[in-house]
Amino acid sequence: ADHEGNDSRRMVPTAVVMAVDPSAYDGSRAGSLTRHEFKCWCTHALGFRPHKYEIEGLFDAGDDSGRISYAGATKYAERFVHEDSDATKAVFDALDVESRGFLTLASVRAAFAEASPAIQPEVVDAAFEELDVGRTGMISYQQFAWMTRDDDDDDDVTVPPAAEGRRRGR
Repeated sequence: ADHEGNDSRRMVPTAVVMAVDPSAYDGSRAGSLTRHEFKCWCTHALGFRPHKYEIEGLFDAGDDSGRISYAGATKYAERFVHEDSDATKAVFDALDVESRGFLTLASVRAAFAEASPAIQPEVVDAAFEELDVGRTGMISYQQFAWMTRDDDDDDDVTVPPAAEGRRRGR
């Protein structure tokens, strides 16, 4: 997030965040999370790690314990939540031919080769590259859902910097 509060990360389906309990990351069972535990929880629940400066701001604004409550962690995550679409999940599952919970270039190529053989592999590769904003070789459901959502009011959405030129150029 920048200092004005605008977020440059993707939205996450409500069910994904709710399924990841912050208490599972509380190694000392203190009822709150350390910075490291919070980063781990965010990575699992949201699909990304918050920026260093954002974490510092969250923890500096809290008490002097150096921890964030489960409620505070959940409140932070709520900024990135949206309602999931059954259609989006169905498309993701169809592309995840290996049922791994994430897409690889090989799985997307295989799905398109079977379902739409007329689409050239170069087109599939380019689409995969566009969705793989982190350049990890994998596309999480969160990335897929964010990049493929249909926003009527796209001007109110801040696109991740890595995807800005590609998404607007569609």
